Amino acid sequence: MDIVCVSSVDWEPLWTRKQQIMSRLPEEHRILYLEPPISFLSPYKDPGVAFKK
Repeated sequence: MDIVCVSSVDWEPLWTRKQQIMSRLPEEHRILYLEPPISFLSPYKDPGVAFKK
């Protein structure tokens, strides 16, 4: 089964319920985790955003 998770938070900084659930699903599921878009204001809100891969 393919699962798409449209999230309002990034995967990395602080895990929420979404990340916990997605990480515990069985390996036979393909998961696409969509993080929120980065805007031109993002570096001001989170200075580390400019250095994320």
